[in-house]
Amino acid sequence: VLVLDNDPVSRQYKLAKVCEVKTGKDGKVRSAQVEYRKFKTNEIGTLKYSGSSPIKVTRCCQRLVLIVPVEELLVHRNDY
Repeated sequence: VLVLDNDPVSRQYKLAKVCEVKTGKDGKVRSAQVEYRKFKTNEIGTLKYSGSSPIKVTRCCQRLVLIVPVEELLVHRNDY
């Protein structure tokens, strides 16, 4: 998933992996615990993930963007 950064000025997204989801009383997903790593820019300008330990945060589902492969989207187009 993509996670919207908490900083309202930067409006940057981080690539993360969902570790756990939390549902409401109605059974719908309300928030998720996601894990990501910090990255830094090298001298050429490309992004490189550092060897830092993973960072786990909990975010509401409105701040997450699901990434769906095209092949899966074509098969399950009515599910999204």
